[in-house]
Amino acid sequence: MRRLDIESAPDQSVALWDPDAFRADPDVDFDAETMPIRPALALSAVTKDVRRGWESAGRPGWLTWFGGPPAVRRGADVEWPRDADGRPLAHVVQVDLGAERLNHREARFAKLPLPSSGIVQLFHDLTSYGDEESDPRSWRVRRIPKREGEDSTAFVSAEPPADIEPGRVAPLSPINTEVVPTAPSFLDAPLPRDSLDRDRYERVYYWIEEYPHLRNVMRRKRDDNPFTPWQKKYTPSDPVSRMGGFPTVEANPDYVDELHAGLPLRPGDAHALLLEILPSQFDAPGDWCHGLRPLQVWIRASDLADGRLDDVWCQIRTDG
Repeated sequence: MRRLDIESAPDQSVALWDPDAFRADPDVDFDAETMPIRPALALSAVTKDVRRGWESAGRPGWLTWFGGPPAVRRGADVEWPRDADGRPLAHVVQVDLGAERLNHREARFAKLPLPSSGIVQLFHDLTSYGDEESDPRSWRVRRIPKREGEDSTAFVSAEPPADIEPGRVAPLSPINTEVVPTAPSFLDAPLPRDSLDRDRYERVYYWIEEYPHLRNVMRRKRDDNPFTPWQKKYTPSDPVSRMGGFPTVEANPDYVDELHAGLPLRPGDAHALLLEILPSQFDAPGDWCHGLRPLQVWIRASDLADGRLDDVWCQIRTDG
């Protein structure tokens, strides 16, 4: 079937609110086992026009951003995380979950498997791959409490330690978020290669991945990519970083084994994606994180459900 415009393609919002109805669409036509769908908080870059509006103040008026210094409560004495050798870790990203919950409204945010409050910050040494030789002190996820109704003026940007390595600092890039559906990479689909079903899965996968771009009013206009995956002129947009959901980088048996070794599971538990950060989206230097490689943060599903975010395993995906 040839698509003529975006309106005639399957509605991606249905994948978020009613995955079974989305999968029943004739242009999708998959069961839940073949195409599971999980909601995620997309972490999208913003335009230069938006950046210019906050640069004079030194940071945006919200507390979700990539790079730069982390936010800390005004007047609080908060330690900057360090690795096993005492070197300051790089601040990678922070997400103000409470503000995002209010921004997206309760019903939409409730789709996410994330805590409903607190500022979540990720630190990393940018060099540890997450293999058997990695020390879990090479990264840290920190959740700072934030009271209901408290705005960004209650927080200030932490002063980076004097001994932090310049290469570990990336410019602050504000992030616009959106609650979106995600599906496993088409490379992980349990379908025969070079089959019509596999081709259909790939089209649907790219269309789901297009959703955060279409929803992100701070990044692009609707006519930036007017085609759909059902048209020959369509070119997939760059993937978007996320919190929760399925990763954009396909599964790799070696990385799966390293994850199980680094973050063992209890019976009945599973690994869940907490964060997948794609530094190439933002203003990170070209040599940052092994050449802007994807950084994945994994957590036990049981810990995520309980809001315990400190016990995680990080992997730099040099294959992605």
